[in-house]
Amino acid sequence: MGGTSFRHYDRTTLECIRGDIDSESARGTWKLIDHSRHGNVFYCLIERKLSNQLSNQQHEESIYVKDANGAVRYICVFLTSRNKSEFYYKDMDECMQPYYFDCPKRLIDKASKPIDSNGYVAKWRAQCLENVTDKAKKVKLVDGMKIKLASPLSFSDGFKGDTFTVTTLTRRGRKTRVFQADGRFIYYRIPKIEQREFSIL
Repeated sequence: MGGTSFRHYDRTTLECIRGDIDSESARGTWKLIDHSRHGNVFYCLIERKLSNQLSNQQHEESIYVKDANGAVRYICVFLTSRNKSEFYYKDMDECMQPYYFDCPKRLIDKASKPIDSNGYVAKWRAQCLENVTDKAKKVKLVDGMKIKLASPLSFSDGFKGDTFTVTTLTRRGRKTRVFQADGRFIYYRIPKIEQREFSIL
């Protein structure tokens, strides 16, 4: 599929990506701060802070609104593949409008705002958000289905978890959808579940 390849030495795909992103030199620092995986596609949120002499020479610096410390956070898409010894990837940052639109809202929310609200970055992010919303609307939750939330939820009883089984309780003739926490005999309500990012296990 083209791109870059190297020996993975039994490292996981995420470890390979992180090892290729995280770096520090006289040019600046790069750090993977969050990610989401959809099959062989990884959406990576990268924080980048360039040295003063380079900060005005890189396209990322002219596209995003900088933090107070001069850093920017942008999203990069990694298409990955591996065999017994080699790891392969092709990366495309969001400025290139990659034709992959499963980036979750939480990464977009953490990314630096684009300077041009009508530019390539804004359009790609808008397409991702629309795609995620459309997919959520199509998922029909049924009793017995096991789901895993993208981020753990905290509840008033002190429990924090991300894996639940869908079920329906009937009380006084009224049905209520609830979620049984994994490994616990307790049911919880999860508000606006359709708008949350989750996967079906």
